[in-house]
Amino acid sequence: MLKLVTASEKKRQKEVQREKEIAAQEVENQFLPRAVEERELYEILAKLGLAVYEVPSDGNCMYKAMEHQLGLFGVMKSMSELRQETANYMLSHAEEFLPFLTSKKSGDMMTTEEYEEYCAEVSSTTTWGGQLELKALSHACKVPITVVQAYGPSIEIGTEYNCKPMLLSYHRCLYEMGEHYNSLVPNEGKVDEDPASLEA
Repeated sequence: MLKLVTASEKKRQKEVQREKEIAAQEVENQFLPRAVEERELYEILAKLGLAVYEVPSDGNCMYKAMEHQLGLFGVMKSMSELRQETANYMLSHAEEFLPFLTSKKSGDMMTTEEYEEYCAEVSSTTTWGGQLELKALSHACKVPITVVQAYGPSIEIGTEYNCKPMLLSYHRCLYEMGEHYNSLVPNEGKVDEDPASLEA
């Protein structure tokens, strides 16, 4: 005897199969670099009493995270202003930055002209910022910056400034496009531990 499968039974079978596929994918996803990094970072942040305040991933994330951090202390500077201040500081202190930047044309250290073009891009485009730009930003704003990351110790920049550090998180694997910065905020209450003291 041939058993007829009704439309509702077919639909239910498809739903069950889809749920199995989703569950299998979720198990697989927990071992992806993004998930592993996220777990590690959130464990560190929990110990510090901090939480991630997400900023858009648009090439301006480092500057937007700093804009948010400064705003928490009543300093209102736009992302555009922070980019300009970073570029200006880098231009006026080329000897601190130029040796660490490589020419795309030659593979050697950038020429002065290339460096000036680089700084112009920092100020006027969505070029991603990194540790060099964070250093310039720390000095331009005269504030320390602590970057908490999942792998390795927290990075401290501008430790010569005697005020509370701006707190950022660094994510290597959060987005497929590349690295990302977010701002950090207290997680439901007072932060008891100095984030600069944490060794991952």
